[in-house]
Amino acid sequence: MAVEEAGAYNIMTTYGLLNNLYTAGCYDLCTTILRGEWGFEGLVMTDWWAKINEEGQPGTIQNTGFMIRAQNDVYEVTGDSEKNGNGDDAEEKLAAGVITRGELLRNAKNIVTSLLKAPVTDRLLNGEDDIEEINRPASAKRKANVMAPKEYIDGELVLDLTGFSTEAGSVNQFPLTVENKGRYSLNIKMKSDLGELSQTSMNISINNMLIHTETIHGTNGEWITKEIDFEIFLSVENYLDLAFAQTGIDIESITVTKKYSITESEVL
Repeated sequence: MAVEEAGAYNIMTTYGLLNNLYTAGCYDLCTTILRGEWGFEGLVMTDWWAKINEEGQPGTIQNTGFMIRAQNDVYEVTGDSEKNGNGDDAEEKLAAGVITRGELLRNAKNIVTSLLKAPVTDRLLNGEDDIEEINRPASAKRKANVMAPKEYIDGELVLDLTGFSTEAGSVNQFPLTVENKGRYSLNIKMKSDLGELSQTSMNISINNMLIHTETIHGTNGEWITKEIDFEIFLSVENYLDLAFAQTGIDIESITVTKKYSITESEVL
């Protein structure tokens, strides 16, 4: 129903075994049934640090060659893909002919197909979001906690966090006026008292356009600083929103810094 009727374009395989094969590397599930019988054309990803195996062999997180062959397109999670931080065997299996370049191109096509269907592509093409919210109690609707007065950025600005909330469901809005359109950065000093295996996040938007989702693991109470770059190229009058779907992040300071300006001709 989710695939054939609702048109899902992202699917996650499970941690479990089916007929002694981990689902992340099961060709019968990911290709024969999902794509062949149900007509699925999107992206398939593993659950975090899922195991993959060959028939009769134990599962490991390194066996991504069979994941690729099954048409499970993305392995989650990989801390450093450039250096192959998980030590997976995809390159080895490609060299040995177990998987082909064509299969890798097919997986890349699935990933791109999913991205092209996603709202983020419409935003990049300056399209309008068309979102219908249904069955949400009125009491659950979020209202922005507007931070005042309007802040002005010319160089570096430390935001006033008086009244700032990181509770689940909170949205904090900063009216910002910039001297010039250009590239800016947010430096956010934050911590989480959760353990390092936990995860929480916040969404950062400029003028109601999502620019970044900052996801952090628990820091065991240690303060860390994140730098997030963004562009302001439409107007000198702007609104910066920080929204929290979960409780678990503490923020000590937020600094907005101008990196460089751009001219009208460069914007065009």
